[in-house]
Amino acid sequence: MGDSVGNETALFYDHEKRAFAGKVTFPGNRLTFHIRRISGEEDFVIQGFLVQPQAPGLISGISGTNGARLDHYLQNPDFQRHLKSINPDLLVIYLGTNDGFARDFSPEGTRSFLQMLLSKIKAAVPETAILLAGPPDHSKNRRTSNPNTQKINEIFSETADQLDFTFWNQQEAMGGNRSIFGWRRNKWATADLVHFTPDGYRKQARLLGAAIKKSIDK
Repeated sequence: MGDSVGNETALFYDHEKRAFAGKVTFPGNRLTFHIRRISGEEDFVIQGFLVQPQAPGLISGISGTNGARLDHYLQNPDFQRHLKSINPDLLVIYLGTNDGFARDFSPEGTRSFLQMLLSKIKAAVPETAILLAGPPDHSKNRRTSNPNTQKINEIFSETADQLDFTFWNQQEAMGGNRSIFGWRRNKWATADLVHFTPDGYRKQARLLGAAIKKSIDK
């Protein structure tokens, strides 16, 4: 591993975390990794990088993929191990939109998958605070809001109460049912009435930040 001015630092394998780790001090703002295969028998897969500055402050990260649903995280064999390596102070679970689009959508299935996912998370990082964010208002046919959104938010809210997690109803924060159409008029949502524009995502971040601050103040 090298920095922007040519200094090199070795990475050492942490068997407990099953990951390479190392500490580097450098004046630049860029790291360069050189990978050399020493055996042709095993595949080498990079699953991500975790940078932990030594100075105090807020470190944020994101993990996800387009089209992900609740059950997809249950199928990932490395999900809990990665959580243990990161060990976050606060975990924001932001899922539900793609579940509401599924043709085989089932409230009972959604509730079951959510409970299993939360159980896996608490088993991996029991000291982590969890904020469960419900899906935003959106449309499936560009005429009406997706009726599954309210159902999923109800499931998320009930599950959060049962398991003592904090729940944020994003649909209500946006303005409630059919609010996505107002967001589109304000140029906060794209023409598909599902995704947001850059200004919309900034608006979303401010709403979430306000919800977190309100929860902390309580």
